[in-house]
Amino acid sequence: MVTTTNAPASWISVNSDQKQPFNLWHKWLAVADGQAKYQAVWFIFSLIFMGVLCLPLPALLIYSYNAPIVVLVISMTLFFSN
Repeated sequence: MVTTTNAPASWISVNSDQKQPFNLWHKWLAVADGQAKYQAVWFIFSLIFMGVLCLPLPALLIYSYNAPIVVLVISMTLFFSN
């Protein structure tokens, strides 16, 4: 029979409230999970950003500064891969 006088002492405290280590990856995932309900808004924002800002830039570079056609190919590939 084990009693308090003959039982070995257990000095290890069990803490179920242990915190997760802080790092940027977990913080980024928390932000991304918080934005999940705005998934369609972020998709439309990315299309508007690409269409308004990124697609006219190659046209300006090609027309005004005689940039190589590779600039247009890269921008169109990025646009349609979105």
